[in-house]
Amino acid sequence: MLTVRVADKGYVEEYVWHLWNNKDINSGSNIVSLKLGVACSNGLFTGQTTYQGQEAVTEKWISVKSNGAGGSGIVDDANASFKAVGGALDDVDNYLSLGDMPADTYRQIYVRVEVPAGAESDGFTYPVLVLEYTLEDPSVSSSSISTSSSSSSYSESEPDDDFTGTDDDNPWGPRWEITDAAPKIISNRLQMDVGSGNVLEEIRSKWLTEGQFDVVVYYYIDANTDIDWWRIDLKAEPQDASNDYWTASRLYNTAYYAGGVHSFDQYDNSEVTLYAKVYATNALEGRLRLKRDIGGTAIRAYYWNGVSYTEMIPDTPISSSAGMKFILRAEVGGSNPSLDMSFDRFNHIKGTWAWS
Repeated sequence: MLTVRVADKGYVEEYVWHLWNNKDINSGSNIVSLKLGVACSNGLFTGQTTYQGQEAVTEKWISVKSNGAGGSGIVDDANASFKAVGGALDDVDNYLSLGDMPADTYRQIYVRVEVPAGAESDGFTYPVLVLEYTLEDPSVSSSSISTSSSSSSYSESEPDDDFTGTDDDNPWGPRWEITDAAPKIISNRLQMDVGSGNVLEEIRSKWLTEGQFDVVVYYYIDANTDIDWWRIDLKAEPQDASNDYWTASRLYNTAYYAGGVHSFDQYDNSEVTLYAKVYATNALEGRLRLKRDIGGTAIRAYYWNGVSYTEMIPDTPISSSAGMKFILRAEVGGSNPSLDMSFDRFNHIKGTWAWS
């Protein structure tokens, strides 16, 4: 909690703190997808008193930056300038994104408090710094997943799926429906091989999630022909009357994205692109991620840059409060296209779900 003497109009003060993940313990979860922001003293963002910090939150009196880091495997954010923060963490303007933190590492956080000359509050006010993050188990990697034909260790009562199974099996029926062609389990991954005679393979979750969600899937490109276009999608499909849906994608398009990109796209139900935000890449394996924060409506998309998740921030923020189902798909187009790829480790990190 920060104690701010509001009576001192024009007051400026700076602090430097170390933010640790498991100090002096070199094993444990990685902290990923960190958001650093400011809330009122009770953790809420709106409707509170000036004494609880409401004016400081709304007017963003507090600015932060991350510059300096220590420990093995951490990459310094190296922020050159402060960012004013405050308000709900479903709006990118309200928080500072921090890079991933392995166990026994820290980030050096600079905090600046500036009380404007025209502040309405008087006496003292007590805003707090808040941190939202996800824990990720560093011991689980593609090389550590069993390649035997034993049944999946993922619970059948949950939406997570590591696609463990006997070669040529369908994905687990109670969890997924096959909505196009015939993707199969091969070497404990969900294999999708698409080409001129089979241009689309797709599965859709039989469960849906409402409110907060955070889903991640790994992808692997085994072979591809860069002719015309191909794409790999993690798609959120709203379960309401709206016509829009959203995809985090890895794609190639000769006409537009030669060399390949990660993208965050919004479509209408006739697959007309309403917008596309693209980031160049030649990665043959990676991760795609979609999320919606608790209490929020903003849809966010990320790709894995090899070290941490990079948010693909649209020019115009998008939102939906609808329940969502999720689709995994691979598609090609044009003359003589081909793409052999697989999905693995589909994880619903946060949120609740219901079986439909």
